Amino acid sequence: MKIIEPFTTGLALLTGILLFADQACAELIFDNSLNYRTNFNTSTFEYGDELHLAGTARTITNFQFEYFGDFLRSGDETARVRFYANDGPGRFPSPNTMLYDSGLFPLFPGLNTVPLTGISIVVPDVFTWTIQFDGLTGRPGDQAGLIFYSPPTTGANLPGGVIGSYDDYWQKPATGWNLFTFKGNPVANFGVRVFAFPDPPILITSSNRLADGTYELQLTGPIGQAIIIEGSTNQANWTPLATNTFTNGVMTFVDTQGGSFIERSYRAIAQTDSLNLQSVKQLVGGAFQLEIAGSPGRKFVVEASGDFAVWTPIATNTIPFLGTPVTLVDSQATNLNNRFYRAQFAP
Repeated sequence: MKIIEPFTTGLALLTGILLFADQACAELIFDNSLNYRTNFNTSTFEYGDELHLAGTARTITNFQFEYFGDFLRSGDETARVRFYANDGPGRFPSPNTMLYDSGLFPLFPGLNTVPLTGISIVVPDVFTWTIQFDGLTGRPGDQAGLIFYSPPTTGANLPGGVIGSYDDYWQKPATGWNLFTFKGNPVANFGVRVFAFPDPPILITSSNRLADGTYELQLTGPIGQAIIIEGSTNQANWTPLATNTFTNGVMTFVDTQGGSFIERSYRAIAQTDSLNLQSVKQLVGGAFQLEIAGSPGRKFVVEASGDFAVWTPIATNTIPFLGTPVTLVDSQATNLNNRFYRAQFAP
């Protein structure tokens, strides 16, 4: 253990009877990306964490994780990620049947977020993901490791008030799979975020008028999906009432203004992905620094122009699942009189 120094929209409508349209935004079934612990775990063996999933979607389409590289890059540093079903022997079933192998991918020094996208891997309610680093000795200055985060914010509810993952991890030395723990210092959970299909539709399952005349709605939908709740008195003109995100599969919303209307209809619309060019400032020397924020895990392209007519791509990057903006520096702008920028999602 080491210390680090510093798709589209869907709609549900309720008005006496229930109507809905399916929508295609992947469900967040595991999330351990918020509670950063500043340290990382190094090993020359294959190792990883057992995940107990929330929600109902089980075909993984997007898998994001973090690692820290403490090395001078020579080009032969690689890693591979694998998914296993926990159907092996032992009192606690060990990883056994391989479900996915990413193949080798290059490693880089520093803090890195890796998005495995474009995959379609069916997993059970409980599975183990692992990583194996190669081309490194494992000694200080020539090592890499997964980063600790805890506790997870999305996952199955486990005994003892635990969410998603217990305080241990699997490692595979020559003798086979074994469980390891640091006994809470730190809690052995690694930074990861998992999305999957098929996601449940957004539904308004009930609407009850309360004693004070207000309306209480019950909604169901994909965990992690942001929605806009709207109200109407004629089903032609709709007013946004609230923006909310499913933190589990069920949501309650109370329309405090509902008692003012004789008749009231409601609908819930999936909020689409966002991408924002938050700031642009000129640095000493003439280069420009940009900060871009948006939906985690999405790849985007930054383009520049001198006349708003011709746009040239200058950078491609991915929003990290930490939710922090991406910072880019346009060093080509030092000799230009005019420079304009835009950012858009990559295809």
